[in-house]
Amino acid sequence: MKIDPPNKQSNIPVSLSNEEQAVRFEEAYEAALKFWKGNPKSITDVHQKFTEVLALLPTDTSVVQEKALLMFYYNYTSVLYQSGELSVALAYSDKVLLLLDAEEKPLLYGNTYTTRGAIYLLQGDNKACIEASSIAIEYLNKVDKPFALHPAINNLACAYSEMGEYEKAFGYYYRLLDEHVNSDYEIENYAVFYNFINMIIHLERMDVAKEECAALLVRVEEKQHSEGMIWAYLSYCELYCKTGDFDQVIHYANLANQIILVTGPKYLTLHTNGYLATAYLDLKEYHKGMFYSLALLEDLSISNSVQSVIRAYCLIGHYYFAAPNIVQPFLKYPLLAAFKEDIYNLLKGTEKLIIEQNSHHNKTEIYNLLIKYHRQQREYEEAFYYMDLKHLLLEEFYEIEKNKLIYQLQEEYDSKRLGQEVNYQKKIIDQQQIINNNLKNFAYTASHDIKEPLKLIVGFSDLLKKRIDKTDQEGHQIVDYIIGTSNRMVNLINDILKFATLGNKLPQATSIDLNNILKTAKANLQTAIDEKIACISADQLPIVKGHDTLFIQLFQNLLANAIKFGAEDRSPIIHIYYQKETATHLLTFVDNGIGIPENKLTSIFDTFSRAHTKKKHQGSGIGLASCKKVVELYGGKIWVESEVGKGSQFYIELPFV
Repeated sequence: MKIDPPNKQSNIPVSLSNEEQAVRFEEAYEAALKFWKGNPKSITDVHQKFTEVLALLPTDTSVVQEKALLMFYYNYTSVLYQSGELSVALAYSDKVLLLLDAEEKPLLYGNTYTTRGAIYLLQGDNKACIEASSIAIEYLNKVDKPFALHPAINNLACAYSEMGEYEKAFGYYYRLLDEHVNSDYEIENYAVFYNFINMIIHLERMDVAKEECAALLVRVEEKQHSEGMIWAYLSYCELYCKTGDFDQVIHYANLANQIILVTGPKYLTLHTNGYLATAYLDLKEYHKGMFYSLALLEDLSISNSVQSVIRAYCLIGHYYFAAPNIVQPFLKYPLLAAFKEDIYNLLKGTEKLIIEQNSHHNKTEIYNLLIKYHRQQREYEEAFYYMDLKHLLLEEFYEIEKNKLIYQLQEEYDSKRLGQEVNYQKKIIDQQQIINNNLKNFAYTASHDIKEPLKLIVGFSDLLKKRIDKTDQEGHQIVDYIIGTSNRMVNLINDILKFATLGNKLPQATSIDLNNILKTAKANLQTAIDEKIACISADQLPIVKGHDTLFIQLFQNLLANAIKFGAEDRSPIIHIYYQKETATHLLTFVDNGIGIPENKLTSIFDTFSRAHTKKKHQGSGIGLASCKKVVELYGGKIWVESEVGKGSQFYIELPFV
C-alpha cells in the first residue's frame, strides 16, 4: 500500500536505487528504535533521531516493507505525541490506521485509537476523545493484556470530567484504581492518579486529596519514574491552588519544569505555565503572571490544545480586571491580534470556545468574568443574563454532587485499598456534612450575587421615582411596586440564608396568620399568575405557630408548582381547603393541572426528584423537597394524591402547638 510522507527535503543521494533507499531507511529506523529503548526518558533526542529517519523515507513508500513502514508510523506517532506535536501525531496515526488490519492486529489498532483519544483530549475535543477511546477499548478487550486498557479508560474519565459528567468519570477512575489494588500490575500512567486527585479536590475532599498526593509522591520516588514525578508535583500544584498556598504552587511547578526541561514530555508545560500564571495572579506579581499566561499560547505551536487556549484567555481576563493598566499593552501581543486589543472581544471569543468544547469546568469562570465586565460598563441586563447562566450551572453541579453513586464508589475503593472494614454509617455522615458545607457556601455565594443587583434596582428605582412627575400616580405605583418587591426579595434571601445555616434548629416560633402568608405568596407570584390567568382561592385559614419566611416558602412553592404544571387547554384553578382535626390542622392544596404519574408519588418529595421532563418544565427539583423539610421541622406530614390529566391534591397536616 502506498502512503505518501509529508513534504520534506530528502537526504537520500539521487544515485541510490529505490530498494537501496528502502534498506537505508529500515536500518536507520531500527537504530532509532534501539536508541529509544536505551534512552526512554530522552524524548527530545528520540524525536530528533526519528525525524532523521523520516528524511530517509523514499518518496515511493511501496518499496519499503509494509511491516517496517507500519511500525515506523506507529512509533513515530507516539514520539510526536510525547513531544507535544499533537496535530502532526494525529496525521501520522491516520497513516497507521490505513495500513492496519484491525482484526489481525487488535492491540496496535486499539493503542492507536488510545493515542488519538489522548490527543483529542488535549485539544479539547471531548466528544472525539470519547469516541476514539471507546473504539480503543472495543479492540483492546480482544487482547489478554488488561493493562493496555488503562490509558484508554483514563481518557474516558478525563473527558467525562471535563464535560461535567462526574458520575461517569468517577466510575472509570475507580475501575482503574480497583484493578491497581487487586492485581500485580503497577499503573505507570501516573496521569490517572493526577486526574483522580483533581476529581477529589473538585469535590472539596482536601484531606483525602492530601493523602493521595503524598502516596503518589512516595510511589514515583520508589520507582524513580521521572514523568511520574512531574504528575506528582502537578497534583500538589492543584491541591495548593485550591487551598490558596500559592508559594507552594510555584515551588512544585518549578520542580516539575526542571524535569520537563531535561526529559519531557514538553506538553506538560501547559500545566506548569497555567499553575504559575494562577499563582502570580494571587500574589499580585502581574508582569510575571502575564508572561506565563502568554507562554501557554506560545506552547500551542506544538500542542494545539484548545483547553490551554481557554485557560490562557481566562487568565488574561483575570489579570485585566486586577490590573488593567498593566495588562492593556499585552493585548497587542500577536497571538491576541484577532481580538483587536479589546478585552470584551477576548471574553466573548473565550465563551464561544468553551461552548463549542462543552468545557463544563470553564463555564462558571467565563461567566464570572463577563458579569464583571458588564457591571463595570453598567450594563445590568447583560450582567443578570450571565448571573442566571451561572446559577443554572451551579444548580446542575450540586444535583450531580448529591448523587449517591459517587460516594458509594469511594467507599468501595477505600475498603479494598485499606483492606479493612469501613464504618459506612460514619462515612455517610461525614460525606453528608461535606455536601451540606458546600451547599451553605453555595447559599452564601448565590445570596450575595442576587442581593447586589437587587440593591441597585432599589437605588435606581428611587432615582426614577424622583424624576417622575408627581401627577403621574400610575408611574409612582409601578416604581413603588418594584421597590417593595425588591425589598421583599432581599429580606427573603437573608431569611433563607439564615435558614440554610440553622440545620434543624429553629429560632423561637411566633403566631402567624396563614391568610396573610397566602396573600404574600400570591404577591410574589403575581407575574406567573397573570401570565397563566390562574385563579387562586382559599377557605378561611387558621393562625399557627411558626416562622413567616418558612411558611411563605411553603405556600409559594406549592402554588408555583400548581401553576407551572397546569394543563395547556385550561387556566390553573387552585383552592386551599382547611379542616380542623382533633389535634391537627389539615390543609389541602387542590389544582386542576396535568397530575403526577403514580410511580412518582412516593419520590416526588426527594431532593432533585422531578415528575416531568426538564425539557418541557424547567426547574431544579428542590421545591417539593423544601416543602417537606419545612413541614417536618414543625412535626407535620405532607403527602400527595394525584391522577394524570385531572390534577393533584397536596395534603399538609400540622399539629396544634
